[in-house]
Amino acid sequence: MRITGLRADGFGVFHGLEIDGLSEGLHVFYGPNEAGKTTLMQFIRSVLYGFSPERRRYLPPVHGGRPGGQLRLLTSEGRLEISRFDNVEEPARGDLVSVVYPDGTRQTEHVLKTVLSGTDENVFNHVFCVGLRELQELGTLSNTDAARMLYDLSTGLGAVSLAEVVQTLGEARNRILDAGGRPCEVSRLLEQRNRLRADLEEIGRVSRDFGRLAAERTRSEREIERLEEETRRLRHELRVAEIALSVQARWQDRLSADRQLAAIGPTESIPEGAIHRLEVIESRLAHRHELIKAWRGRWSKLRREARGLRPNDHLERLGPRIEALREQEPWIKTLKDRSAELEAEIKGLESQFVMERRQFGLRDDDRSSMPAFSPGTMQVLRHPARAMKQARNDLDQAQRALAEVEDRALKLSEKAESDLAGWGVDDLSLALQRQGDAVARLRRRVQIDQRIDQMQEHQSELDERRRHLIENQLMPVWMSALLAAFLVIVTALLFGLAVTTDAGFSLWGWVLAIFVVVGGMAALLSKKVWERASVNRLRACRRQASMLASQIEEAHRERDKLDRELPRGDGTVQERLKDAERLLAELEAFVGRDAQRLSAQEEAESAARRLEDAKRALAQAKNRWRNALVSAGLPTDLAPGQIKSLLSRSEEITDIRRRLDHRYEELQQRNRELEALRRRVADVVAEAGLAAPSDDPIQGMQVLGRALVEQQTQQKRLAELKTFARRMRRKRKRIDRSVRRLKNYRRRLFRAVGTADEAEFRRRADHFAEIESLRANRASIQREIAAAVGTYCTEEVIAEALEGQTGETLRNRCEEFRGELAGVERRLQECCEQRGRLAEQLRVISDDRAPGAKQLEVNMVEQQLADALHRWRIRAVAYHTLAEIRESYQRERQPETLQEASDYLERLTRGRYTRVWTPLDEDVLLVDDDAGNPRSVDVLSQGTREQLFICLRLALAAGFARRGTVLPLILDDVLVNFDVQRAQAAAEVMRDFAAAGHQMLVFTCHEHIQKLFKSLKVSVDALPSYFEPARIAAKPKPSRPKVVAPPKPEPEPEPEPEPEPEPAFEPEPVVHQVVAEPEPVEEPEVIELGEAEQVVYPEDYADDSADEPDEEEDLWEEDREDEEGFVESEWEEIADEEPEDDSTEVDYEEEEDDEEEPDDDWDEEEPDEDAEDEYEEEGTEDEGEESKSGRSKVVRRRPTDDWDDRYEDEYDELYEEVEEAEPDVNDSDDEYDYDEDDAEAA
Repeated sequence: MRITGLRADGFGVFHGLEIDGLSEGLHVFYGPNEAGKTTLMQFIRSVLYGFSPERRRYLPPVHGGRPGGQLRLLTSEGRLEISRFDNVEEPARGDLVSVVYPDGTRQTEHVLKTVLSGTDENVFNHVFCVGLRELQELGTLSNTDAARMLYDLSTGLGAVSLAEVVQTLGEARNRILDAGGRPCEVSRLLEQRNRLRADLEEIGRVSRDFGRLAAERTRSEREIERLEEETRRLRHELRVAEIALSVQARWQDRLSADRQLAAIGPTESIPEGAIHRLEVIESRLAHRHELIKAWRGRWSKLRREARGLRPNDHLERLGPRIEALREQEPWIKTLKDRSAELEAEIKGLESQFVMERRQFGLRDDDRSSMPAFSPGTMQVLRHPARAMKQARNDLDQAQRALAEVEDRALKLSEKAESDLAGWGVDDLSLALQRQGDAVARLRRRVQIDQRIDQMQEHQSELDERRRHLIENQLMPVWMSALLAAFLVIVTALLFGLAVTTDAGFSLWGWVLAIFVVVGGMAALLSKKVWERASVNRLRACRRQASMLASQIEEAHRERDKLDRELPRGDGTVQERLKDAERLLAELEAFVGRDAQRLSAQEEAESAARRLEDAKRALAQAKNRWRNALVSAGLPTDLAPGQIKSLLSRSEEITDIRRRLDHRYEELQQRNRELEALRRRVADVVAEAGLAAPSDDPIQGMQVLGRALVEQQTQQKRLAELKTFARRMRRKRKRIDRSVRRLKNYRRRLFRAVGTADEAEFRRRADHFAEIESLRANRASIQREIAAAVGTYCTEEVIAEALEGQTGETLRNRCEEFRGELAGVERRLQECCEQRGRLAEQLRVISDDRAPGAKQLEVNMVEQQLADALHRWRIRAVAYHTLAEIRESYQRERQPETLQEASDYLERLTRGRYTRVWTPLDEDVLLVDDDAGNPRSVDVLSQGTREQLFICLRLALAAGFARRGTVLPLILDDVLVNFDVQRAQAAAEVMRDFAAAGHQMLVFTCHEHIQKLFKSLKVSVDALPSYFEPARIAAKPKPSRPKVVAPPKPEPEPEPEPEPEPEPAFEPEPVVHQVVAEPEPVEEPEVIELGEAEQVVYPEDYADDSADEPDEEEDLWEEDREDEEGFVESEWEEIADEEPEDDSTEVDYEEEEDDEEEPDDDWDEEEPDEDAEDEYEEEGTEDEGEESKSGRSKVVRRRPTDDWDDRYEDEYDELYEEVEEAEPDVNDSDDEYDYDEDDAEAA
């Protein structure tokens, strides 16, 4: 079957999508995320197998259209067209499916099974139509589940797994009887039988006196009702007393507060916030005075620094010459470095020249002569030199060989002596024989212990079986119950027939009698047969137990005999066996080491003889060499290497002498140049009036450079101090204006309150604050009392409880109530417990049935236990049989699917993994790497596991095709976790698999995978936009895929976002707390001013920013005067001023200022007291005129006044302006920083 085309009328995001001309081999569809690749795969599944609940989420279509579509197939019967649509009108009748054959005939859904070759949906979704989720779902399972799914894939979906059958049998056997002690059916039945027997014993002890217990329960219930009523009454009285005791003190405090408020009487109120405003004004004035004090200190420091700056005129005139000399500083450094290099080089050449001559035995005084060498001389010396070299090499080799052999022989000897001493052995062969006998006895001893354990375990099983046979000698209860039930049912049927039929008892009575007699005899016979068989089994079990006991006794005797023969030792028998085997192995190994020791000793003796021969040969070679030197006229202490070096280095020694003379001349020239520069620097230092530190010209130029930089720094500092002086004057003027304004605000505040001075203002404020404190205290007490009382009762009840009572009497009443309540509750608890016991006894008695029912249950449980053991034996035999079959199958063959998957995996991983196989002992797949090492699938990486699963699906698809089921293979984004190399290999494998006659449809969202398939000449199409109907016509040439899609509209330019408006200031909402209305109390009368008597505030006080905007701006605006106008002469006058005592009043509060002030133009910046008085008089006259004209404005205080905020901003800005000047002056040092007092004021 091949898919040649499709049409999605409406499915998910697709509407009118049509694809034609699909390749019969590999066809790739490319599309980004949300392009509809998975939707297209689900569409193919839906058309072939219907709209499952999982695929129903794609319906109805997002963009409209008829839900469903068509598939065009090429089969052995020709071209078919399968269409499936959702039956929206009649959902109960199912989907609308039609299959159109080439001759035009239409068939329904029943022919789809034939078209799909009988492939069910599960196989199709897991083998032929696979998405990334199906590949990755194994990674989310546990190891057991993942192993089972991998095994199912390797053997074929839908097949019966032999390993699964074996595992199922094992689990079924463990559910019946688990050797590990886990919960099972047999243990459950045993527990149930023991519980039933205990119930039978308990039933016999239960009392039958039902009437007496019922009467006692009735009396208990009446007593409980009475005690509960008494408990409620006592709890109410106790709660009221406790509340009264807790609020007694606050109750008295409230009465006292009411009396104090009544005694104060009426009083006048003051404006809200007036005290706070006065305190703010006073703090601002104090801070301004501190700023003035700090300003004066900084001004004094400024003048002192200006006097200390005195430039050097001579140094300023010599500036160009100094700069010229500083430009020569690199050349001076170069000369000095070069001189040092020359001196070092000369010293090295001299030492090298001397060493070269001394090396060859030449005299130091005659440095011009060198010995001459002729070819004849060298020919005479060459042969003795070679002979001496060869003799020396032979001696070295002999020494090394002797040292190695002696060291090895010594180590072997020491090792042998230590081993024999450690074992305490003199004769090695005898020790080996004894140790072998001991190991054999210990092994026999261990085998006997194992045999005894096995026989004891078998004996325990026989004892358990014997006990079971003893308990089951009688017929099981469940079998007796079945026989009895059968007899009762048949008897009831016969009796019913006798009553309902016309024959009556005349016919059916005889039949009933005969059946009862025969059935009873059959039941008795069955019971006898069962009991006889049980007796026979019990006898056989006892015979086996007797034989096993005799065998155990014989094994014990043999073990005791071996214990007497074996030597005593510490530890268990197994530990002694291990020690004996280890000692035997060490003795056997020692035999080989002893042979090595003897061989090493012989080699050492031979090496010593070779060493003596080498020494004699070396002495003879040295004598021949000295004779040759004497004949050549050379010193006898020269070595052959020195002769050769002297011949090769004679020219080099002459060259060293020539280079040494050249360096001497260059050093003298550099010293002359350096002396000329030193004299020039010394002359400039003397003219500048500076002290030269030394004869070094570099240090002299550094002194001149530092002096010149210091001169420039002083000039720059003078300019900075000029600028800062002008700024400080402007700051002083602004501070003075702020002081005058604050004092004017204070006078206006006093007039608004109606006081003459601050003392009277504070007395009135304190009196009013005392009244407000009493009111707040009473309100707080009222809230506490209300919170304590709550909704439990009214205050009238509390008042009654407090009337005539003291704290001690209230506490006594609470204790009495608690004691009575505890006694009643204790009695109530006892009655409830008694009633529960009586009710439980009555329930047990009422639910009790005849003990026979319990006995019948016990018999049935015993029969179920016997059946469970029988079923366990059957499953155990089947389990072992199938296990043997599984092992045989695993040895003989592996599934064909895994062999083919191995070939694909080897190609896909580039030979990294070569084989996929499965051991039938476990439900897992194993993968062999290139070294033949098996690896489990769960240890592979995520990408490698997905590559393995793809190979398995290719092999399974090929296997289905060989069996006649040829279906297309559809893969959705299965290559996302592959690297580049393995993705390339996977594409090649898919291409070759499709070339073998398999159709493959591959979906991908990665552009590099699309390019990879294009490079392999594979058909690649891009999915169109799903917003509009589209058609894809695939061409037979894969190199140029054609994508037919509706043209995308050009995006319109987006309008620029409008700037968001800044959020407007919103005042915080005022939260009004709701407080319970207190009781009416007689309070002092507060005199309120009428409308005509409202306080008249000056308009500029209510809204100062509206009155004097220009003045505020002038106060904080940066003055932009031309600083160039501050000439040098003005600065000199400032620097020459001396501080004098100043008697000017600047605090305006009759306080004298002791700060020093200059008496010249600095006085112009001090606050003018006369100007301040004029300012105040003008304000007073303006107010008087306004009052006379009758046009005064009444200003009411607002709940939220911004007066404090304005002055807080004024304070912050003024502080910032004062601090702004500090960086200008203190860039170089911290001379004008605030001292500790200034910091405290700030």
